[in-house]
Amino acid sequence: MHWERSNLLPEALVEAVASAVRKLTDEQNMDASKLIGGGMPGEIGHSTIDPNGKLCECGKRGCLQTYITDLALLQEAGQIKPVGSVGELYRLMHDGETWAFNIIDRACTYIAITINNVVCTYNPDTIVMAGSFIDIDPAILERVKGKLEEFIREPFVGTFKLTRSQLGEQAIMIGAAKLALQRYLGNGLQQQ
Repeated sequence: MHWERSNLLPEALVEAVASAVRKLTDEQNMDASKLIGGGMPGEIGHSTIDPNGKLCECGKRGCLQTYITDLALLQEAGQIKPVGSVGELYRLMHDGETWAFNIIDRACTYIAITINNVVCTYNPDTIVMAGSFIDIDPAILERVKGKLEEFIREPFVGTFKLTRSQLGEQAIMIGAAKLALQRYLGNGLQQQ
C-alpha cells in the first residue's frame, strides 16, 4: 500500500492513513487495494483543507499540499523574505520572526486537522510522523500534539499514539520498494 506524496509532502499523513487502513483491513479481513479503489494510490496531499485556499497544481483550491510541503512553506516565506530552506525558516522562527512562526504554526494546524479527519474516519492505533518538516525540529511533533488537543474529537482523545518515524529519509525508499514488490508479486506481499 502506498499513498503518493507530492513534492516533499511530510510522510506523517501518509503513514497515518496507511496505519488506519492496515488496522481496518486486518479487522475486517479486507483487501486494502479494494478499499482504496482498485489499487490506485491515494493522495492525501489533495485533501481539501481550505475550499477558498491556494490554487493547487491539480486545479482545486486549498489542497493540504499547498500549505505543508517544504516548497509551499518556502514560497510563502519568500513573500516576506528570501528563505533558502525549511531549516532557515525554523531558525527565523526561533529568532523571533512572527511571520515565520505564523507559517509554521499554520502548517502544524493543518496537519492536526488532517490527523483528526483520519482518526475520525479510520480510528488508527498509531500515527507515525515523518518527513523533513517533522524531522528538522523536535519541537514540531509537540506543536502538532498541542494542536490536536484543539481539534481531536473527544471520543478519540487518547485512543492513538502519535510518534516520530524511526526510518527517517529511508521511509520513502522503503515505501517505494514495497509498492514495487507488491505490484511485481501481484499484491501477494501482505501488509504488516
